[in-house]
Amino acid sequence: MRAWLAELDRLLAVRTRVGLVLLAIAIGLAAAAAWLALDTRDDAASSQDVAELRSRVDALEAQSGAAAGTAGLPARVAAAESAAQQARAEVARLRARIAALEGPARGGGGGKAAQPGSGTNP
Repeated sequence: MRAWLAELDRLLAVRTRVGLVLLAIAIGLAAAAAWLALDTRDDAASSQDVAELRSRVDALEAQSGAAAGTAGLPARVAAAESAAQQARAEVARLRARIAALEGPARGGGGGKAAQPGSGTNP
């Protein structure tokens, strides 16, 4: 019977120690959660802060003229497309001129075609 009571006493002591460790961990976690909650509440933005920031953003947008910068965008795109079309037409015209100039050089040059970079300028 004494052996059984000693074993029961030992098991009770182990359970008590485990319980105390778990209790200490729970208290530490609760304290950390309370501290984080208080810290977050202090750092949180109020609706007044948000309204003030919105008014500042609106004022900065009005000063910078963000809407005016994009108003002329379609006109600038149209101008760029027109310039690109003119450049394509100029390239086509120059290619036709080159082909016209190469035609006589190939036929009447004694069988030699004009070589690019050979030093001859037609």
